[in-house]
Amino acid sequence: MSRNPMSEADRRHLRPFAGWVWTAVIIGLLASACRRPESFAGRGGLSFDDKVRYAVWGRLATVEDPPLVCADGEPILASAAVKDFYEARYYRPAWSKDGSPGEAAEDLRAAIREAVRDGLRPEDYHLRVLEKMDGLREPALTAEAELLLTDAFFLFASHLADGKVDQDARRARWDGRSSDDDLAAALERALAGGSLRQELDHLLPGHEYYAALRRDLARYEGFAGRGWAVIPDGPVAGTGDFDGRVPALRYRLAAEGLAPQGKPEREDLFDAPLAAALCGFQQRHSLPQTGRLDAATRAALNVPASERARQIALNLERWRWMPSDLGPRHVLVDVSNFELFIVDTGREIMRMKIVAGTQVWPTPCFSSRMTDIVVNPSWNAPPRVLAKELVGYIRKDPNYLKNNGMYLFQKQGGAEVLVNPSSLDLAAVTEGNLDFRLVQMPGPLNVLGRLKFSHPNRYDIYLHDTPYRSDFGQAVRTFSHGCMRVEHPLEFAAYLLGGAPRWTPERIQEMIDPGDEFTLFVPGRIMVHAFSGTAWPLRDGTVHFRPDIYAADGWLGAALASAPPAAPPRVIRDFDDE
Repeated sequence: MSRNPMSEADRRHLRPFAGWVWTAVIIGLLASACRRPESFAGRGGLSFDDKVRYAVWGRLATVEDPPLVCADGEPILASAAVKDFYEARYYRPAWSKDGSPGEAAEDLRAAIREAVRDGLRPEDYHLRVLEKMDGLREPALTAEAELLLTDAFFLFASHLADGKVDQDARRARWDGRSSDDDLAAALERALAGGSLRQELDHLLPGHEYYAALRRDLARYEGFAGRGWAVIPDGPVAGTGDFDGRVPALRYRLAAEGLAPQGKPEREDLFDAPLAAALCGFQQRHSLPQTGRLDAATRAALNVPASERARQIALNLERWRWMPSDLGPRHVLVDVSNFELFIVDTGREIMRMKIVAGTQVWPTPCFSSRMTDIVVNPSWNAPPRVLAKELVGYIRKDPNYLKNNGMYLFQKQGGAEVLVNPSSLDLAAVTEGNLDFRLVQMPGPLNVLGRLKFSHPNRYDIYLHDTPYRSDFGQAVRTFSHGCMRVEHPLEFAAYLLGGAPRWTPERIQEMIDPGDEFTLFVPGRIMVHAFSGTAWPLRDGTVHFRPDIYAADGWLGAALASAPPAAPPRVIRDFDDE
C-alpha cells in the first residue's frame, strides 16, 4: 500500500513550526544548564537512583561544549571532564545510593579538608556545600551533590598531579585535566572499593623533596601559631659585643630549632655559641656565614613564620610541576642556588656550579631526558635573542660577526645563502619579521663552549660548556639566556657517557682537540630536572630559603591564592532551602 505523500504546500506550512520547535528545544537545554531540573518524584516506575541518573543527564546534556553547569549556586568548573565521566558510566550515580552518600564521598571531603597540607585551599573544591550534603532524599539535589563531588575530585586530583597554576600562563587551571594520569580511571577504582585517599596520594610527587617540604610546611605552620621574636634595629653585633637585643636573638633562633649551646655568662653577651648558631641560620637563608647580626641577617630573622610557611607552599606547587618519579639516575639543577648535582640510585655522585638565566631570561622549572652530547657544537642563535640583542651588537660594531666567528644566512630563491649584514635593514628587525638566522661556528669563542648536553624540552633550554669561565667565581650567577652553563663539562660528560675505563675527561678532551663537530649518544635513561625555587629541603630535616632571583613568588602566590570563577548570575536553589 502506498503512502499518501505530503504536499510541498504542507511542507512549507510546517517549516516555521519545526523551526519554532527546535528553537524551543535549544532554549530549554540552555536554560537547564544552570537550573536544577524538575523533581522526578511524580514519575512512576523509576527507582530513586534512576531519577538521579536522569537528573544528572539533564544537567550535562546541553548544546554547549563544555557544558555550562551549576549546582547549588556554584559552577561545575571541570564540566567537560565531569560529562565524559558520567557518559562513560551511562549517568549512573557514582557517590550515592538511594540518596545516601557512600564512604568515598566522606573520604573525599576529609581529603579536601586537609588540602592545606599541600599548600592548597579547601574552599576551592566546593567544601562549603559538600559539608552539608548528607541525607539528601530528593533526586535533583542528590544529582547536584553528584556533580559537585565529581567536579571536586577532578579539580583537586588535577591540582595534586600537575599543580593548580600553569607556570607559563601564570594563572590557575580549572579544567580538571591531568597531563599524565587518567583521573577518571582513578576515580572509578576508588568508587569500586579501592581507597580514594590512596588514589589521591598516588598523584603526588613520590620523591623525598616533596615529602620533606610537606613536613616543613606543617612545622612552619606550627611556628606561625606560636610566633617568634622580632629583632629591633641597631648596629652590627658580633662575638664579644654586649647588646640588649641578644636575649631576643637567642629566643628567635631557638624558636626555629637553632638554640645556642650552653649558658651565656651574661644575658646580653654575644658569645661564640650564639655566633655559631647565627651562622647556621645564615646558611639556611643563603647569607654569608659571618656569625654577625647585620642588616641582611636581621631582615631574614624578622620574616614572619607565616610568610615562610607560604613560601614553602609555593615551592610545593613548583614540585607538582615536576614528575612524580625523578628517576633512579638523574641530574637535578638547583637553579636558585646555582648548583647541579647528579643522583644515582639515591647517592649523590657529583656536584658542580652552574650559571643560570638572567631576570629577563629566567631558567624555568622543567624535566626532560638527556639524549646526546654535541662535541664542538655550532650555535644557532634563538630568534628572540637574535632580534632583541645580537642585532644591536651587529649594528654597533661592524666587526662583531667576524670577531666572534658568526655568520648570517638568509633564504633566497629556495636556497639559504650567506649574506652581508650591510645588505639587511637591521634597524627595522623584530622577532616577527626576522628572515635570517645567525650561526656561530665551533671554536674557543662559541657561546656553548666545546660541549652541548642535549635534553629536548619545550623551552629549548639545555646544559652546556662556556668560554666565560670567570662567571663561576661570582656568588650570584645569572648571566645566560635561560640555558645552564656547567662548571666541569668534561667530568659531567664522562659520567653521562658511562664513566671509566672507556670514558674519562682526558679521553673526551682528546676528541675535542681536532675541532670537528659530532654527536655522542648518552646510553641509558638519565633525566634532567631544573628546579627554580625559593625553599629547598635538606636531608638533615632542615629547609633552606633562597633569594627569589626571578621575582616569581609574587605572581605564583597570587595565582595559587586565586578563587575559582564565580557562578553565572542566576538564581540556584541551595541545599538549605529544602
